[in-house]
Amino acid sequence: MSDLQRLYQEATTPRDRSACPSAETFLGKPDDDVVSHIARCSACAREYRIARSFRQLEPRRQQPWLLAAAAVLVLVTAPLIVWDKRLRDEVVRLDARVAEGARPAPLPVVTRPLPEIGTPIVDLETAVRGTAENVIDVPKGTSLFTLILHLPEPRTRADLELLDSAGRMTWRATWSAPRPESSLTVTLSAPAGDYTLRAGTAAFRFRVRHGG
Repeated sequence: MSDLQRLYQEATTPRDRSACPSAETFLGKPDDDVVSHIARCSACAREYRIARSFRQLEPRRQQPWLLAAAAVLVLVTAPLIVWDKRLRDEVVRLDARVAEGARPAPLPVVTRPLPEIGTPIVDLETAVRGTAENVIDVPKGTSLFTLILHLPEPRTRADLELLDSAGRMTWRATWSAPRPESSLTVTLSAPAGDYTLRAGTAAFRFRVRHGG
């Protein structure tokens, strides 16, 4: 099949055959309306050629059963033609989805924090009562600060949670060490305000202030 024929069939194959003439119409002489429809419907054109091949048989061979067979053939092939077209369209769509899924995902862009000079380092003891007992002044041009947490007893693991003044958890992590340690360091970045940093059952309270 030439490219031109293929394009014609793809452009004129109907998706809805409700407006197409009945199969029996093609067994007789088509009127002007049927001829006009066949010209723009490749499915009906194919059915008309099948019916015409039976009409061109010699008169002595045009028995009633032969005409009935032609009608059945047209009725059977018509839905198969439509189904074949829809199946081809579905295969094309699935191939496109598979090709889309086979494309490699873009690699994530990893950004490293810029070095900061003069970041504060503060020792914290376990808070017993009251509000923030340690004030951390973060200089202008920096955002990080490091806390040295002195644990009540040596341990190898602790669940860390950072809570704001309203008790909302803003950060969570798990710390572990190969051997028992009595202190650990945490580098944070937080807006100005009062915070509580929990390390297991120990609580460390502090206040963050940013320089003007």
